[in-house]
Amino acid sequence: MTATPRRKDNANTYAYFGNPVYSYSLKQGIEDGFLVPFRVEVSTSNIDDYQYREGDIVKSGDIDYEKIYSESDFYNGRIQIKERDEHRVQEFLNKIDPDEKTIIFCATQKHAMIVRDMVNKHKQRPASNYCERVTADDGEVGEAMLRAFQDNEKMLPTILTTSYKLSTGVDARNVRNIVLMRPIQNMVEFKQIIGRGTRLFDGKYYFTIYDFVGASEMFKDPDWDGDTYCPVCGNWPCTCMKKIPDAVPEEGEGDKAGDPLVCPVCGNLPCTCEGPKTNTVEIKLSTGRKLSLETTWEQKLFYGDELIGLDDYVKKLFGRIPEFFSDADDLREKWSNPETREDLLKTLDEAGFAEDKLNLLRNMLKMQKCDLLDVLEYIAYNSTPIERAKRVELVKQQYVDDLNKEQREFDDLILEYYASNGFKELGTDKLKTFINIKFNSMRDAKERLQMSVADIRNHYFELQRRLYLLA
Repeated sequence: MTATPRRKDNANTYAYFGNPVYSYSLKQGIEDGFLVPFRVEVSTSNIDDYQYREGDIVKSGDIDYEKIYSESDFYNGRIQIKERDEHRVQEFLNKIDPDEKTIIFCATQKHAMIVRDMVNKHKQRPASNYCERVTADDGEVGEAMLRAFQDNEKMLPTILTTSYKLSTGVDARNVRNIVLMRPIQNMVEFKQIIGRGTRLFDGKYYFTIYDFVGASEMFKDPDWDGDTYCPVCGNWPCTCMKKIPDAVPEEGEGDKAGDPLVCPVCGNLPCTCEGPKTNTVEIKLSTGRKLSLETTWEQKLFYGDELIGLDDYVKKLFGRIPEFFSDADDLREKWSNPETREDLLKTLDEAGFAEDKLNLLRNMLKMQKCDLLDVLEYIAYNSTPIERAKRVELVKQQYVDDLNKEQREFDDLILEYYASNGFKELGTDKLKTFINIKFNSMRDAKERLQMSVADIRNHYFELQRRLYLLA
């Protein structure tokens, strides 16, 4: 049994053992619940490519003033722009939860060190070891940092930068973000990198891939959900050239599988051997150009075999949901009553829209602080969500603050639990719990609220009606 049967650093296990009796893909593992699903955030910015403009400073190297430098030129060390990397670092730091464990894949070990320092410069947390580098050159110190990162009881380090070392063999179950700041050269490595985030962990409903370099295009490759191999020799990387005596690839040819050859000394691409790059162009952007840097993001998710935008995903996966209510007012009316809300959730579950599925979508939409009602309204009517805390604030202003002291304190207790934990705290079975917490007994509740049992129940229902219909 093996996860990566075709690798450059071991024998071809298929040739040794024969074809596998059974194979199980990453996609199948996600669909069956053994691995965590993911979403992809694809970055597009006005500094992805670079052409010299007046005002930019050439700090070193010979710039080609007519050339448009692409991602490949940056990756292969032909050009360096500090402000470009720093802009990217600030972009993903603004998008991620600062306490979520993250791995950043960089071009070289030196690049990983530069990105580490940029993260620590712009971090939102004060710890000096918030972001650490773990590469081959970091030795036992790096291994210690990795062990601390893998320990789910420890918050620090929260972010690791690396080049190639962490692409395989790292079991860190609570990784929530994978950041790609270098192109990926082959499908095997791509699968391995994605696999860093797929481990199951309590409360981990998905992880996010932040793609600055267009690597997510590899999801379109048929080999993404299959076993990558050369169709000629059956190996990966391809060994066709090794079978031809004295065969030397022509310049720029690479191997027969379509990938450039790695450095024979350090085993990396681009080469990470010590020594300066030849004629690396280093640019300092003009102040105006630096201030004008901007990035747009497109969120994508898998639907079947296709990576599609979030809006299309919602329409395809949940497009039938509006069938279960006549309009937005009908939805709110049903949701505002705990009895009809339970009936609605049961109907949705029977139709294939289970509550856990809706909660997963809520997390993907980054609406964890909102009510599940907001998810349903977003799906059906593209409405603007409102956080539970804001909904509570509004109902207090418009209703609760006008009640007597005992009623107000009782409602405040209910709303506090709702704001923290969501609509599950408003079920019909929860009323008794709130009475016991606040009054110890129904008898005391009746006396202090000056209500009958029926009145207390009606008041509980009225609070929810106001909560959902006023906000």
